[in-house]
Amino acid sequence: EDPPKEGVKDAIAVLDDASCKTVMVTGDHPTTAQAIATRIGILKEDELANLPEEIREHTVVTGSQLANYLPEGDGFENNACNEEQMEFWRKTVKHARVFARVSPVHKRVIVRAYQQ
Repeated sequence: EDPPKEGVKDAIAVLDDASCKTVMVTGDHPTTAQAIATRIGILKEDELANLPEEIREHTVVTGSQLANYLPEGDGFENNACNEEQMEFWRKTVKHARVFARVSPVHKRVIVRAYQQ
């Protein structure tokens, strides 16, 4: 595991103080990604343990989870998703703090979901 770059933790603290939500998107294993996110302040120590299950399952999201909910085509317009897929993305955009083991395709869809 590579150490975080100097200044990252401070930058995230500044964003947090400004009520900005920082989200980490990485190809790392979920356990590694969660540890890094905690170290740099994206997740708080023991935060996941204190969350309700429905929120917790959308806080650290893996590429394999995303694969089940990818829209058809390149985005979310023109009914590219069914209602179950849209509900997953609504909850994920609201609660996700870490996306782990994601591919370039997943990254593109994540960005599009936040743009909706």
